[in-house]
Amino acid sequence: MSLIQFFRILYARRLILLAALLSCLIAAVAMIQVLPKRYVAHARVMLELIKPDPITGQVLSDRRAYTRTQIEIIKDYQIAEKVVDQLGWASNPDIVQQYAQSGASGGENIRRWLAKQVIAGTDAELIETSNILQISFRSSNPDTARRIVTVIRDVYKDASVARQQESAGALADWYAEQTRQAEALVKLAEAERAAFAKSKGIVLQADSTDLESSRLRSLSGQSAIEVVAPGGGMAAASPAQTQLEMINQQIAQAATSLGPNHPGFQALQRQRTALQAAAAREQAASRQTGGPAPGASAARAAAEYERQKQRVVSQSEEIDMINRMTRDIELKREQLAKVADKASEFRLQANSGNNEITLMGDAIAPDTPEFPKIPLILAGALGFGSALGVCLSLLIELLGRRIRGQEDLEYASGVPVFAEVGARARKSNAPYRKLVRYLSDRARRSRPVEAAAE
Repeated sequence: MSLIQFFRILYARRLILLAALLSCLIAAVAMIQVLPKRYVAHARVMLELIKPDPITGQVLSDRRAYTRTQIEIIKDYQIAEKVVDQLGWASNPDIVQQYAQSGASGGENIRRWLAKQVIAGTDAELIETSNILQISFRSSNPDTARRIVTVIRDVYKDASVARQQESAGALADWYAEQTRQAEALVKLAEAERAAFAKSKGIVLQADSTDLESSRLRSLSGQSAIEVVAPGGGMAAASPAQTQLEMINQQIAQAATSLGPNHPGFQALQRQRTALQAAAAREQAASRQTGGPAPGASAARAAAEYERQKQRVVSQSEEIDMINRMTRDIELKREQLAKVADKASEFRLQANSGNNEITLMGDAIAPDTPEFPKIPLILAGALGFGSALGVCLSLLIELLGRRIRGQEDLEYASGVPVFAEVGARARKSNAPYRKLVRYLSDRARRSRPVEAAAE
């Protein structure tokens, strides 16, 4: 079949083509009127995907899996049933009647039945190249869709906060228990050290050092500390002055590591006050008696130092054990401080309500429905109607062929047509006749070329 024959058939069967086209368009318009309109409302939240987790301290590595998990949480029955409760659907008489008529009352409760409908209309997706999660809900009314998607977003955020608080609270309770155990270990170690020191006759000072070693250090520095004796001579410092100097050094060290309210620091200050009074009394007595001879005082200090040294050496093993116990206690105190800090951190996390989800504005719903898409339906009806009309025209023509031009006559007789006599174009279809004559002339001129090619 040539192109001119095709156009002749379409022109002859133009009423069939027009009827098929109009029928499809009418059906499309009827479908647009009958199909229920569907509006899609959107609500957005921003996910903190890069911020370290406040509980584990780890940074998210698999973004796709995390996003998919959040989407499944949004479409979970726990979220949907809470949405149903907030909307009050389960107590709505009209909805209860629909539930009774649906026949689902025997298999599942009304909350579950309504939650399925919420899940069926809910969707969520992560916007490309961003941390924004868009939650969507489909409904036949734009205001209803916007209200429901707002509730879904709020319920999802509250559930996320509750989940984080529950996890942080559980960890806070665990660390609190560890803190109590660490405190018990510290107290036990301190009690063991005190019992050991008592059994060995070792006196511990406020800074956890033994008294004998402190006295030895005090006596070792006595030769380097001198005071002016009456009459301009130099005399060795008294024992109270020596101990006062050592206490001043200990207070200077404790000021950098202990606070002013620390019991050890306050004990050192009280000891310094007592030694200052004792040193003042010794100085007054020395001025009244003229003071001891410098040589005698130095000899007594050296003898006292040797006796104290022997006493410390004899207790070296016990003092080493005391020092090891002290280091163990300090280590346990450091562990206690770390565990207590963790417990406070997680307790703060459980009470603060910080969340990895940030709401982004209000939910929005379009004024035009997402479905049905009128331009797409009309375009499809136009294309389908045209194709249907062409197919029907060709089918009817093939069932009853007619001679509509010289091409049909040549095909039917098997001989060429030499001339067309009495052909006159009518005014009603002059453009069609011109097109047919033009195509006939092109076909006629192409015959010698086709014959030569054969």
